[in-house]
Amino acid sequence: MQILPQLTNLILDENLNGWLRIYALRAYSATPANKLAKEFEELARAALLQREQNLEITDVRSNSRGILQIDLLNELSTLADNHPANRTWFFQAIDEAHPLVQRQYLGIDALRHHHSEKFKQIVVQQLFKLLDSQPDLLDFDIIATLLATTEEAQSWLNDRLDTVVQMCLRDKDNPIIKHVSRRWPQLNELLAHHISDWDEVPSHDTNQRRRADQLEYKSSPAYLQLMRLYDKAAKSDQNAYNQLVEMARSWRGNIPIRAVATHLIGKLSEQFDAFPILAHQMRYGDVNWDDNLFDSPIRHEAGEALLKFPTPEIWEVLVDSYFISPRDDLLPFQIDWIAHLTEVLSGEDQPYDGLSWGSEERRAWFQALNTVKPPDLDSL
Repeated sequence: MQILPQLTNLILDENLNGWLRIYALRAYSATPANKLAKEFEELARAALLQREQNLEITDVRSNSRGILQIDLLNELSTLADNHPANRTWFFQAIDEAHPLVQRQYLGIDALRHHHSEKFKQIVVQQLFKLLDSQPDLLDFDIIATLLATTEEAQSWLNDRLDTVVQMCLRDKDNPIIKHVSRRWPQLNELLAHHISDWDEVPSHDTNQRRRADQLEYKSSPAYLQLMRLYDKAAKSDQNAYNQLVEMARSWRGNIPIRAVATHLIGKLSEQFDAFPILAHQMRYGDVNWDDNLFDSPIRHEAGEALLKFPTPEIWEVLVDSYFISPRDDLLPFQIDWIAHLTEVLSGEDQPYDGLSWGSEERRAWFQALNTVKPPDLDSL
């Protein structure tokens, strides 16, 4: 692709605005060719060195949360994930970084970033290597992150259960211990044995309550009304479908309702001509919802629906959207979607197995339907 040299020049231009370099690197990472980009190795090493310089290194156990900053490291990790030829030099640079920087990247950043399972397996193995060589680097943030990843990570933690118990007993007032114990029944049981006033709810009860809380939105007036329209539209009721379209476009600026309406339209896309509304939502859907949850749920729902129809027109819509009001939460999905459609349109007919937000009950915008008051629904 002829665009790669231009993107490379932008990425390597140290005088260019940092965000422009980030967006150029994201666009580069979305290209389908599995290109070796070793010319970017020095950028990775420079980012790691900058993170090291930002540390106040007084003790190897000091907290390193302050490392996070705007640099190219996470974008370079996406490059190494999407184009495996670059993993050798990328992980070599990580391996040679300061241990605290390694801990932050491997134990927090990389495992919470949207990466493929194969890439995360490499991250986990390199993290194990670091923690086995320097056990003092293990902390509760890393434990919490590992508990949410693979069975292999859970097994590795189980082998160190006694060590973690001692960590908890030394810092038993730390609130994160409660969070960790909910996900780790063996730890919860031992802490209840060692701490006389331990009042932690058993993990399975907590999970059942959390599951029930996640499903509360299904009884909300907003969800029930949306589903009534969807059920009618599914029976070829054009008027009900048109109402969903109007809600998706502009319903009083309520982003959760508009996002869920867009989701339902996507499910009806084989019965109705949904391309116009989905394309509009993908390009121009609001991108300012909740930075702590997900900033672009309308576009996410539209993109996920469009991905089912791999045509050049939809590829153009996804690319347009990538450059219109970029937002961090959505960008990894856009990169993955564009790369997949590029491969399909190039002749590699394969199902999409990339990034996914999961089932609807995991999506914060569905749960936010609980906040819509019944009087506000009179016009639906």
